[in-house]
Amino acid sequence: MNEQEMILEIYKLCISSKEKFIDRSFGTNKFYLITTMIILMVTSIAFMKIKFLLLTISLSGMGIFICSLWWLNEDSYSFLLSTKYRYVLDVLEQKLPFAPGIEEFKAIQERRKKKIFVFQNSQKLLITIIMLVFVVFLVFATIPFCESMSLM
Repeated sequence: MNEQEMILEIYKLCISSKEKFIDRSFGTNKFYLITTMIILMVTSIAFMKIKFLLLTISLSGMGIFICSLWWLNEDSYSFLLSTKYRYVLDVLEQKLPFAPGIEEFKAIQERRKKKIFVFQNSQKLLITIIMLVFVVFLVFATIPFCESMSLM
């Protein structure tokens, strides 16, 4: 096996590893989305239907905490993935006769110039919106709860 073939095999292994990493990231995002939607549903029922303010406050706090973890997790996956591209795959591709990842990156940059990528940070936008809904529930449940506690 010559050096070119060995580099190609290492490159294939790294690409496979990257794909598994992306799949794991999607699975993690799915978990966070389902978890926050369930908590959000129970929070809204606790607030609107049964007027259980303490439960609403607790669930809202838990939802904000989970959204914060989701945000940090998303940052970690993005950082690790960009590091894998920049410092491993790009270096290997420069030693190959053709660099598909570098060409793909150039094509993406060209499309960005044409404003085709509208939803670049859509996951973080979704996390922010969900977190803001939890904050609204928290505020609207805390005010009456504090008022009821001051009447005692």
